[in-house]
Parts: sequence; C-alpha cells; structure tokens
Amino acid sequence: MLDGSGKRKHITNWSLYDRHYGPLLDGSAFSPSRRGPRPIPFVYLPINPEWPASYEFWGEAGYEAEFVNVVSEMERHFREKRWTHTNFEVFSITRNATRVSPGMATRYDSPRTSNTSMSMGGC
Repeated sequence: MLDGSGKRKHITNWSLYDRHYGPLLDGSAFSPSRRGPRPIPFVYLPINPEWPASYEFWGEAGYEAEFVNVVSEMERHFREKRWTHTNFEVFSITRNATRVSPGMATRYDSPRTSNTSMSMGGC
C-alpha cells in the first residue's frame, strides 16, 4: 500500500509483499526440495508508468519524486532483507497509444520512431 504524495509518497506496509515474496527471494520456499534453499534468479517488480506514480501526472512536478522515492524505498527494503541474489526486473509497458505523452519516446514495446528503435537495440 502507498500513502502520501510527492516526496512523501511511501510504502506503508511491507507485510503482504514480504509474506508472499520473501520465501522466494531468500530461498526458504525451496528448503525441503532437492533444489535447496536458493533464491529465485529473477522476479518482475510491479513498477510501470502507472505505478508507483500515476501516469495521469506524467511530466508534472511530483511524478518523478513519487516514482523515485518509492522505487528507492523498494531497493532499500530488498537490501535490508538481504534479497540481493535475485535479479529484479521491470517491464514498463503502456499499451494505450492515446495516453503516450509527448515526453515519452515510446510505448516501451512499440517504438514511435526509428531513432527510438535504434536506441533500444532494434533494427
């Protein structure tokens, strides 16, 4: 859960996330198996243009502060828990082309220009 806005936006409670993902990120979910207590190698984070900041405010003061503050808080939490053997991945996608802001170069999965495609490693 999130609370606050701007630089004060933060995660209010980690208990559900920790209960759900903790055993996967520390490996304890696999203790009784032949695999042993090894953390999962990869996991997607719920980060996208719409979370943790609202895409409705893209390009306005506060969007970046909310986004950076919450993502930084996530990193601190993962380090404190010693969940550092998993690669945390972000798949940022916004499919609604009408909502792509002029400040955004792409819808992430569909580059808008050939320059964007090249910068993303495309042809």
